[in-house]
Amino acid sequence: MELFERVRYLSQTQKIPLAKIAEYLGYSQQNFNKWFDPKTQRRLWEHLPKILELFPDVRPEWLYIGQEPAFKDGRQAEDLPTKDEVLALKAENERLKAELAEADRLNRQLMTRLLVDGVGDKAAATSIGKAAGGQG
Repeated sequence: MELFERVRYLSQTQKIPLAKIAEYLGYSQQNFNKWFDPKTQRRLWEHLPKILELFPDVRPEWLYIGQEPAFKDGRQAEDLPTKDEVLALKAENERLKAELAEADRLNRQLMTRLLVDGVGDKAAATSIGKAAGGQG
């Protein structure tokens, strides 16, 4: 992975748009985007210390020369989920939230019915109450 690819990778995976990086460095996005080519990426070198300020969890060795791991916590660049994987995980999370909300709704409905109807194992409730009272 070339230097410009590593910077682009950070932008995408860490959710800081290239436009924000350009602004932070004091350049227009149009000028900054010109550096994302093997022939012009040399312009990025002088800005790597400031780029590292934006991404404090990135190892300088990875940003400068591509030496893994990419992150100080030992994660490698390849370990991060892709955009499609993140979207799939978000969709699954939303599905599970909806399922949990429905289960909670049904549980409350059942609990209300049990309390209103007085349905339950009264003998077990009585013995639990006696056991608790006897120990305290």
